[in-house]
Amino acid sequence: FDPAELVLDRRQATSSFYARRSRIPFERVSLVAKAGIRKLVARSLEILHHRRGLPYAHSWYYPRNEPTIFSVRVDTDNGTRQQVEELYALSRRHTRPFSWFLDVESQQAYLSLFREMADQEIGIHCFRHAPFGEAREAIEDVGRAVTVFKAQGLPARSFAAPFGLWNDGIEQAVEHFGFEYSSEFSYDYDNLPSHPPRGSGFHEALQLPVHPISIGSLRRQGFTGDEMKLYYRELLESKYRLRDPMM
Repeated sequence: FDPAELVLDRRQATSSFYARRSRIPFERVSLVAKAGIRKLVARSLEILHHRRGLPYAHSWYYPRNEPTIFSVRVDTDNGTRQQVEELYALSRRHTRPFSWFLDVESQQAYLSLFREMADQEIGIHCFRHAPFGEAREAIEDVGRAVTVFKAQGLPARSFAAPFGLWNDGIEQAVEHFGFEYSSEFSYDYDNLPSHPPRGSGFHEALQLPVHPISIGSLRRQGFTGDEMKLYYRELLESKYRLRDPMM
């Protein structure tokens, strides 16, 4: 098979993810699990090197020889000030910074709260939380959010599209506003960061794949608090053993 052809596949589909219950969570993600392709190619190269008696070495994936990396992302969809303050307090209590992606229209009245946060990453989710169609719609909406960010003294360096959707319009908006990275699980998920292919080259902005199942997804599918904790505990333990990124 041609791994490059599969990695370039941009189709999206609804996929289910393992959980210890009769109804398992699902989300619309990249049809091709690119992490599986990457691991298969890397393992094949390793085996081929060893069969020829050659060492197989590569630069390590994570900083300072750490076994993996852990990050928490918060999309603030319609979040209240009280909810934001509670989450920020949680971050401070455990000394773990969060990456926040702001639904700007919903939080416009108290954006100064995010500017005053210490040791947090603040990025753009959207101005109005709705799926983007054409590039014009994406650029117009994201442009409004960027304008508000600049007026509030917030940096506009990172982006995560509503509903995790990735399409040509979002791709053009990310490039137009010069974001350092964006993160959409309908492009890739549960994988290492990558630069999306473009023509004969690659986009400058990274894609940061995250696990696509959120607390909101689990709540909509009837998970209890204890079931959510079990789901994430087993997911994180598995990723740690496999030395996969825990994002």
